[in-house]
Amino acid sequence: MKKVSTGGIVLLLLLFAACQTETDTIVSSDQLISDVPDTDRLDSLIGEVQSVLIGNLTSAIEKEGFESAVLFCSSKAQNLTDSMSEVVGARISRVSAQNRNEKNAPDAYEKEVLLAFQKGKESGNMPLSQINQTQHTYYKPILIGMPVCLKCHGNEEDRDPAAYAVIKEYYPHDKAIEYSLGDFRGMWVLDYEGLLD
Repeated sequence: MKKVSTGGIVLLLLLFAACQTETDTIVSSDQLISDVPDTDRLDSLIGEVQSVLIGNLTSAIEKEGFESAVLFCSSKAQNLTDSMSEVVGARISRVSAQNRNEKNAPDAYEKEVLLAFQKGKESGNMPLSQINQTQHTYYKPILIGMPVCLKCHGNEEDRDPAAYAVIKEYYPHDKAIEYSLGDFRGMWVLDYEGLLD
C-alpha cells in the first residue's frame, strides 16, 4: 500500500474545501479554522443594530403614531443602519425580495440565500443563519416577530390605513405587505471580513 505524505493530505483537504459551495461552512483543515467567524459575535452585532432600529421606531410610534414610524423609516432608518455599521466595524444591511425601499433589494446571490431561507421556513427546517466564506458574509433571517409589525407590513385587515397611505406616498412600488406573524420577511447581511482579526 502506498503511503500519502502529510503535504499530500493537506493538498487534498484544500482541494476538497475549494469544491464546496459558497454557503457551505465545512472546515477541512486546521489552516482554514481562522476563516470561520464567531457566529455568536455576529449575532450579537446584528442584535445591537436591530435593537437601535426597534428602539427608535418604537419611540416614533409612541410619540406620534404609525404615520410617524413610516416617516422615520423613510428618512432615518437607512442612515441609522449605516451609522451602526461604523460603530460595530462591519457593513450591515437588510435585504428582502419583497422590499419596500429599493435600496434593500437583493443582488443575485442574496436572492439565492433568501430563497434557501424561504424554502427552509416552508419545510419547517429554516437555518438560523448562512455563511458565504468566500465573500466573508453572514446572513441572518428576519421574521415578522411582533404584532405591531403588521400595522405596516400586514394584510389589509391588519394594516393601519393612515400609515399605509403614507407608505404608498413614499414607496409607490411597495412590496413589503401581506405578511402574518412569524412569516419570513428578509435577512440581515453582515460583511465580517474585518472582524476576523
